[in-house]
Amino acid sequence: MTENNPTMEDVTSNDNPDLNELAQLLEKIAQNPYDYETHVAYVSLLRRMGETSDLRQAREVFHEFFPLSEGIIFRKRSTYVDLWMQWLDDEEQATASDAHALQDLLELHERATRDYLCMSLIKS
Repeated sequence: MTENNPTMEDVTSNDNPDLNELAQLLEKIAQNPYDYETHVAYVSLLRRMGETSDLRQAREVFHEFFPLSEGIIFRKRSTYVDLWMQWLDDEEQATASDAHALQDLLELHERATRDYLCMSLIKS
């Protein structure tokens, strides 16, 4: 293992259950990148953990395989996830006073409305 690039074994050998779950979800995505619910679970866990750069990358990978919807309800977990609004809100918080980041946020908003045209995205 290098200091900046832990291996899957390094991550799973840790006693942190979130890291173990993260490794399992990432492995499932690698095996089947078309598993929508696994992408959602991975993004949700990264968001809960506050892993901003990994979260951004996970969302980009997710978006390569699926258009992100405004919101979905998962039968297994009975949870509602508003994928685009979460992403836009997270990026907005991160762009507080950075002009370049604001431009990135506007571009992300355009991508969102192209993916899923709905009033809540247009109003945001």
